[in-house]
Amino acid sequence: MLETFGATFSGVIASFLLWFGSRYLIRKQRNKKLLKATMQEIQEELQANITILSQFSKNILDVLASGRIPMVITRLELGAHQYAVTSGEIRVLSDIRKQRLIRYTASILERYNEFVDNTERLLATFVLKDDGLIWAKYRVDRQVELANDTIKCLQDTLNKLQQDKITNRD
Repeated sequence: MLETFGATFSGVIASFLLWFGSRYLIRKQRNKKLLKATMQEIQEELQANITILSQFSKNILDVLASGRIPMVITRLELGAHQYAVTSGEIRVLSDIRKQRLIRYTASILERYNEFVDNTERLLATFVLKDDGLIWAKYRVDRQVELANDTIKCLQDTLNKLQQDKITNRD
């Protein structure tokens, strides 16, 4: 009787440990795949935004030189950043500095898009004024400066995210 109980008890404990162990391994593998996919999406989004800003900086000055006022300015993509933050997927990332960097970059992208919205409203107002082209050039020049600063920031972020660990000096 004691032998049967011992064997049964050992079997139950072993199956319990195997079940929890397998759940742990499955969760760990799933988080690893999730982290890899999330980081790839964020890095691709950063690269796309750098391209968008570079094209904007090059093309907008030609538009203003021709005497036209642009009414639409391209906004930056921030879907992957927002999703990673709001869904909690960013917590899978073990490096807290990278988590903060992604959150900070998401806020930079949002602020840039807000600046674009404000610039478009101002440009629509400037169209109606006699000296509107002068003011539009000034505002668009500030937009180009912001775009160039944002390119530097996004490139720095992309480089840091591609590293294994962010050091204190970064």
